[in-house]
Amino acid sequence: MLKYYLESFQNIDSQPGSSSQYIARVKGEDTLQGKALHQRLAMRSGLREHEVAAVLAALGDEVCDSLREGRRVNLQGLAQFIPSVQGTFDDINELRDAKRHQVKVGVRVPPKLKRDINCQLSWERVHAPDTRLRPNVTAIFNARHEHVTTLKPGMPLKVYGARLKFNEAAPDEGVFLVPLDKFPHEGIPLQDLVMNTPQWLIAQAPYDLPPGDYQLEVRSRMRDCTTLVVGVGQQVLSVETQSSTAPNQAVA
Repeated sequence: MLKYYLESFQNIDSQPGSSSQYIARVKGEDTLQGKALHQRLAMRSGLREHEVAAVLAALGDEVCDSLREGRRVNLQGLAQFIPSVQGTFDDINELRDAKRHQVKVGVRVPPKLKRDINCQLSWERVHAPDTRLRPNVTAIFNARHEHVTTLKPGMPLKVYGARLKFNEAAPDEGVFLVPLDKFPHEGIPLQDLVMNTPQWLIAQAPYDLPPGDYQLEVRSRMRDCTTLVVGVGQQVLSVETQSSTAPNQAVA
């Protein structure tokens, strides 16, 4: 049974005074992992739990080794892992720079898996959780109002959504870039906040931002002033290069 609830949002192109629309959010359940995953796979396969754990560990090692060799890895029916090189080269003869060029792994889900998930799927609408008042990050733009996918250190970012305003005096509130491999516990705060309103935030990415993939979080407190809630942007922001110096220029 897939449980979902509706959350209102207003399209950025909507006219003033127009009514909000609603999007469905899947109610988060516990993640299937570790011992619980081993137990369920053991029941399906007839293997023992420690054998399942060993196979999964070996699978993870093999995927990593194959990607290092530049191979695609196709777990038939589940996902395909595709390696690529992230970062640009300034000259045809330029060699790889470890600070600027990294391997990025894309994951492609086969259409059959999507069809199988939706086949005979049961839906149940539930009430929104207490975190319904969390920030709702709808879109992320650059200074030219273009949707952002590639992020450069020092780039001004415009965040559009609802309930975005936060307390600038609280160190655990604000706009953060969270590395995907550390999500959701750690974050790098955005600097030079220019606008802090319920609908718009404008801030600047740090100049020492390491290369990698990030998600943007807006963290603020609910009306009880004690519960910290988090709104997460859905788009992945990729940092390809790292600036060596920071120009003396404020965010416009």
